[in-house]
Amino acid sequence: MVKKRVRKSVKDISSEETLDQATGKTTSSSGRYETSSDPTEEKNDIVEEEDEEDEDNGEDEEDGEEEEEEEVKVSNNKKIHQKHKHHDSYKRAIVKTKRFMFIFGTVFGVIVALYFAKDAAKNTELFGDLDKYVPFDTVSGYFEDWRDVLPQSLQNLLEETDGEDFHDPSESFAVGKQLKRDYNYKAKHSVVLVPGVISTGIESWGLEGTAECPSESHFRKRLWGSFYMLRTMFLDKTCWLKHIMLDFETGLDPEGIKLRSAQGFEAADFFMAGYWIWNKILQNLAVIGYGPDNMFSAAYDWRLSYLNLEIRDGYFTKLKTQIELNKKVNGEKTVLFGHSMGSQVIFYFFKWVEAEGKYFGNGGSSWVNDNIEAFVDISGCVLGTPKAIPALLSGEMKDTVQLNALAVQGLEKFFSRKERTDMLRSFGGIASMLPKGGDLIWGNLDGSPDDSTRIKKSRDSSWSKLSSVLSLSEDVNDTAKDKLIDEDTKRPNGIEKEAEQDDEVLKTGSDDDEDVQYIEDVDKSDTLGNFIRFTEEVGTYSTKNLTILESIDFLLEQAPEWFKRHTLEHYSFGITKNEKELIANEKNFNKWINPLEVPLPNAPDMKIFCFYGVGNPTERAYYYREEKDKNITKLNVTIEAARADSVLFSDGDGTVSLMTHAMCHKWAQGNNDTNYHNIYNPGNSKVTIVEIKHQPDRYDIRGGAKTAEHVDILGSASLNELLLRVASGHGDTINNTFHTPLKDIVANLDF
Repeated sequence: MVKKRVRKSVKDISSEETLDQATGKTTSSSGRYETSSDPTEEKNDIVEEEDEEDEDNGEDEEDGEEEEEEEVKVSNNKKIHQKHKHHDSYKRAIVKTKRFMFIFGTVFGVIVALYFAKDAAKNTELFGDLDKYVPFDTVSGYFEDWRDVLPQSLQNLLEETDGEDFHDPSESFAVGKQLKRDYNYKAKHSVVLVPGVISTGIESWGLEGTAECPSESHFRKRLWGSFYMLRTMFLDKTCWLKHIMLDFETGLDPEGIKLRSAQGFEAADFFMAGYWIWNKILQNLAVIGYGPDNMFSAAYDWRLSYLNLEIRDGYFTKLKTQIELNKKVNGEKTVLFGHSMGSQVIFYFFKWVEAEGKYFGNGGSSWVNDNIEAFVDISGCVLGTPKAIPALLSGEMKDTVQLNALAVQGLEKFFSRKERTDMLRSFGGIASMLPKGGDLIWGNLDGSPDDSTRIKKSRDSSWSKLSSVLSLSEDVNDTAKDKLIDEDTKRPNGIEKEAEQDDEVLKTGSDDDEDVQYIEDVDKSDTLGNFIRFTEEVGTYSTKNLTILESIDFLLEQAPEWFKRHTLEHYSFGITKNEKELIANEKNFNKWINPLEVPLPNAPDMKIFCFYGVGNPTERAYYYREEKDKNITKLNVTIEAARADSVLFSDGDGTVSLMTHAMCHKWAQGNNDTNYHNIYNPGNSKVTIVEIKHQPDRYDIRGGAKTAEHVDILGSASLNELLLRVASGHGDTINNTFHTPLKDIVANLDF
């Protein structure tokens, strides 16, 4: 009797009752909640009851042994139950930990991102594996329910992407495939790519080095343009600087050190793994038939002054030979694509190839017309850019000034402004980017031609982008309106249709672009011509504000004698309005960098294309301060970083100011007027100008298909189509496109 009763009690405890932790109640097999004491106490009561009954009945020894066995069974069941209880409690504790929630949130976030990814179709293999572990069909229902909790802007975006078949024109090969399919574009002219400043990798080829900094361990490794550069810079900054900096006196390699530009397409297709530069253009050109037999990369050591490129590396001789070989092998003239400083290198090459002398091309006055089909200026800086001045004056620019205080302090300790200044000054090529044209182009304290393009706020503010996405009230109609695919033509949006319309004239800062706003009626005292502004007079360096022309003189005074000597020996920054003087200047190689002091070649058959970005705030003027204790920074003046407006912006592509493209508009004058003699374009070469409006994809770190940022524009769908048109012989289908008043500004300038 006792045996049966005990077994039933154990069964009741182990099977019929479960503990509800949340309510502190037990649930019976009938499903009703009843108030309960500690289950352990209940078990103890059962055991006590068994003992009492054994004493009262006085059963025999055999029954006693059976009872002992039952007691052991009860005790074991009790321990097992307590063990399960402890295990369940442990699992609940794990679920409540921050670590669990972090891991769960991370995994969940990845799943959500993959679920909503617009390129999910490409990840079929990945999703095939995930389906084994994640029931997407079940989970997707929860996603739909949670949409209602999201901000309206995100809901609109998700609805926009549902059910659409996206063909992102910024994807690899996309533009080339579309042009080949729709228009049957094919390779025609040989193409030579001339990269911009800092974009070409620099390799070590020396074995000696110095006693403190040997070179052998760096052999054939990139000390610029790779993760190896970053590793070396962080682990051994002193030796990295000794290798990368040029000799102050000669402007060439320091003794025992030998660095050279990387060669081939690998020299500038990626700056480092994952960060493309020319790769998108290479991909699209390859689609229509380009390869190593008709496309070449003219990489160069951008650290060197231009003449030293020829003296040390024979760069221009190699370029001339390659272009001549292109025509001999392929039977077509060459198209030159120059990006950023690459456009300046090409212009210099035009004058070098015609000049006579030991280190010059000796090609004659007709060489360019006979061998060059087109010169394509991509975001070029033929008139320089203002940001080169603060970089050489104090090692600063917008990107360093706008860091938070902690980051600035960390950067200063690791790589100080003085160290950055010394390094940049040793690079003879950087000084070529100093602004040219003086007060005529860049203005004075009374006013500047581009005051009307002053921009109120920076479009690239990460916070403004984030807040616009998360805003509960902001609508995303602009995103829907500017889809990546033009529904009418099924072609990348932002690309002009072939020979379909006359010159288009729009104005950046209009009502359809809330992120970029021009400041109207700029006060005379706030003109962009007031380039360096001192708010406090501390000593002799801060007695007056400076124009760009005065700032260059100020820089040369502040810099060491060797920098001043090298800069004036190789470059010139003035302007010539007299045709005879322009022709006479062609004999002076230091004038060849400045298209305001020497004319284009007399090449009536050569076409010129200027493709550049607009609508992206670009640094244009600065507030400076004179250092009271010059021993701290070892500089006399630095940017007044404490001011919210320490950097003033105008229109441009984020790096190169709009006014540097004034030269393209000047070259174009006379194209449609046979009675106009353009002394800067004596052959009346046809000039086509396309301003590409900066319309970045806020969810793409590189800006997407419609970006016009200085470097990212190389992946722009619009630019890639334009380049393929020129290379394939369809450049005449490109129309002038203007979004800024620059054409009118140049027309009103006296030159």
